[in-house]
Amino acid sequence: MHTQLTASKQANIAASEPTSFAGEYCDAFGYVFSISQEGSAITVTSNPKRPETPASGTVKGNIAFVWGLTGTRLDVSGEIAWSNGVVWGPFPP
Repeated sequence: MHTQLTASKQANIAASEPTSFAGEYCDAFGYVFSISQEGSAITVTSNPKRPETPASGTVKGNIAFVWGLTGTRLDVSGEIAWSNGVVWGPFPP
């Protein structure tokens, strides 16, 4: 029996696939954060080193989960908007 996926089911499947967060980002204080990603697993490091890094997290769709926060990857700007109000921009800008 052949099962056809509806458009909404296809959208739900695509939304759950992890967006790539891999790359370097800079915060307003000049810290550079590097995110490496393998599938839905991410590791965050920083330069200069910060006490909360390295840190491990996960990605579902366009949302990263790390430090008890959520970070949303903004497609247009490439920024990550964190649930605590902090925004990381792509580095170099």
